[in-house]
Amino acid sequence: MSKTLSSTVSGPSGLFGIFANRRINTKIGIGFGCILVITALISAISYVEFGKIDRDFSDYTRKVTNGAVIGDIDRQFLALRRYAGEISDNLEENVAAADKTRKIVRERLDQALKGVKDPERLAKVKSIADQFDVYSKDFDKVVPMQREQAKLVKDVLDPVGQKLRLDLDGLQKNAAVQAGNSNTVILAGEAIKLVMQVRLNSDRALARHDEAFVKAAESAFADLKRVLVSFEAQIVNPDVRKQFDAIKANADKFHDAFVKSMHDSKEISTLMHGEMRTAARAIAAEAAAFKEAVTAEEHRIEHEVTSLIAWANTMIVWVAVGSLVLGMVLAWPSGARFPGP
Repeated sequence: MSKTLSSTVSGPSGLFGIFANRRINTKIGIGFGCILVITALISAISYVEFGKIDRDFSDYTRKVTNGAVIGDIDRQFLALRRYAGEISDNLEENVAAADKTRKIVRERLDQALKGVKDPERLAKVKSIADQFDVYSKDFDKVVPMQREQAKLVKDVLDPVGQKLRLDLDGLQKNAAVQAGNSNTVILAGEAIKLVMQVRLNSDRALARHDEAFVKAAESAFADLKRVLVSFEAQIVNPDVRKQFDAIKANADKFHDAFVKSMHDSKEISTLMHGEMRTAARAIAAEAAAFKEAVTAEEHRIEHEVTSLIAWANTMIVWVAVGSLVLGMVLAWPSGARFPGP
């Protein structure tokens, strides 16, 4: 009888039996310890995985910021190119806007040089900065020539060209009245036509930078000079001579201003369509390559973070389920009822 009872009370054997045969406080301690271990495991997994997520998000944020900075550099530089290429009555406004834009581009470049960590992309930013320095130095050469050209047009070409036309009208009338020579009247009329051609082709040459209009203007100048020489040879009246001398001086003044203005125009065109254009294209290409690389990196990090979050969530759920099952297994022998004597 006692053997039977003893066999009944001894309960299960093995590791499970070892736990089942412990005293109740020992069982609680073991169970609590298992819970602490499981909790620590979940905490460790959460800390490690979400730490990775935090680093990836920080990296993602930095790359997005750098991409936005390069994008802003690209936009501001396009605005700078527009301001640099405009020559109008608002030249000083364009220059002021260009200087403001240059300052923004420089600030963004400094920000990118400090913020970009990837060696390959940092090299692209440095290349952009170098090309921007080239463009900026040439721009500083262009602006004084633009100012000089605008001043020549405003102070010489426009007013002197208009005065030439009016003075030749007066010379024609004066020659007809005082000199009484019909040939001088004809020559004055021819000079008026040539001045109109000179002014028209000069304006077109300066506006369009077309060599054909430059040649047409110079041809008209040459013809005007020949007509004035012919007219001068037939002057006999002192008043007509005085009036003619003033016209000849203004014609020379107009021609000198046109030559200087065209020289500035060619220099400006050489800079803007040569080194400046090359630098601008290099900047655009480097900026596009940088933004493309950053976009691809953003997509990669986004995919990795999404996968990592999904894996961490799955891992935590499985650990939690395993903990619940283990708790139930450990709790069952702790609450088992044993038969009495």
